[in-house]
Amino acid sequence: MKKIAILTSVLALAACGGGSGGGAPGAIVTPNESEVARSSNFVITGMLSVDNENIRTSHIKNTLGDGYYSDMSGGTINPSRSAVIRSGANAGGGKNICKSEKDCNDLAFNNMKDWLIENIDSLDENNIENSADLRNALILAGFKDNLPGNWDDIKDWFFDNKDAIKQQAQDVYDQLGEHEEFNLEDVVFTMSSASLGDEKGGKDQLTFDVDKNGQITGVYFKTYAPNEQGELVEADEGAFFAERNDHEKEFFIHQKRQGEILEGNVAIETYGRNVGLKYSDFGAFVGVINGDATNEGFAGGYTTKEVKDISKISGEMNFVGSVVGTVQPKSGDGDGLPLDGVATLNFNNGTEILSLAFDDWYDVKIEKTGDKGDIHFTNGDVITNDEYKFAAGNELKTDNFLNGNYEGKVVEDGVDHYGKIDINYYGNNDKPVEATGILQYVEKRPTGDGIRANMAFGVAKQ
Repeated sequence: MKKIAILTSVLALAACGGGSGGGAPGAIVTPNESEVARSSNFVITGMLSVDNENIRTSHIKNTLGDGYYSDMSGGTINPSRSAVIRSGANAGGGKNICKSEKDCNDLAFNNMKDWLIENIDSLDENNIENSADLRNALILAGFKDNLPGNWDDIKDWFFDNKDAIKQQAQDVYDQLGEHEEFNLEDVVFTMSSASLGDEKGGKDQLTFDVDKNGQITGVYFKTYAPNEQGELVEADEGAFFAERNDHEKEFFIHQKRQGEILEGNVAIETYGRNVGLKYSDFGAFVGVINGDATNEGFAGGYTTKEVKDISKISGEMNFVGSVVGTVQPKSGDGDGLPLDGVATLNFNNGTEILSLAFDDWYDVKIEKTGDKGDIHFTNGDVITNDEYKFAAGNELKTDNFLNGNYEGKVVEDGVDHYGKIDINYYGNNDKPVEATGILQYVEKRPTGDGIRANMAFGVAKQ
């Protein structure tokens, strides 16, 4: 039986446009505050914001087709514009039909839930019927390719695969079945490196400031350092607020901090939309502050969707996505080498294997269980500048490389390497559908300099 990629059928989320759209005569369709906020936020991040109706609609259109909304609403809904009916009149001759995008989506997913989750166990050869509602339920759950043919063949297939059909329908419903509201203030991004010192236990984070409609209006850059008890606490040093430039992805800084004027502009570059992420994101924080350039990777997502205890995750899962980063040269002089590659993550009952492939730097493989992990760099022959190559040459393996972390661990002076990684999983009901992470590896030199590689990645479940 074919297994659909439930959450990859709607990877490319289009920004929701405003203005009046098509519909039945007399229907007035206007943009609303939520629609404007969602569209504005999409300029910065592909994560869901305001609510999840855009991704629910995308799934319905990809399975049931655009005509679903016309059939169910009498032609008064144009979901491509996230339209909401402003007319009090019933279309369709007084039928009990849906009158908004959300209502239409609820009808579709509730129909699937009714047939394939709540009542499927009671269906048998005598009471199953060839109905449009059942067919729509199966199509919405991803079984369109199983339906061509006569009804008797479909019935045989249905009962042969009833348990698998129920499980797949449940998976779809868990992620998309119910209307949800999202507030980007619940998103936390952690930077791959710390402005107050990685080896000193520092950590930097980004959070959004949003207005009453859920639209991003600014970003907080927060710094943390361990106190005397070793606990991470927020520090004033290095922190700032950047105000958003209208609906652009650029933010402006102008404030007095610790006796100095801080000025500059920064941008948040995100790549999660390219690999289908909706609860999390990753990218780079780039710009110039007081004349100094910054380009730091970050990753994170909705704290409300994070699977905080990976011991709740069982079995094997595979994820695919991409990775970005920067490698600072061993001498400490010159520009960093930008990284852009493919990321794969295998999770198998608590063991994580992360593979990162680049065209112009080492391929990286990390095998991690708990707080123990090995890192292996290979294919260094593609590196054309020795400033970005480890002393070992084309291959380097470091066992138990995790002598640091993103939770305030301080590392003693004199170590020959420094390493840390943080991987987080996101999904509904502790069922991961995507993951993001950050990592850093540093090869020390006696002179005090050394190669410092920072990376951020995002992957979607296959």
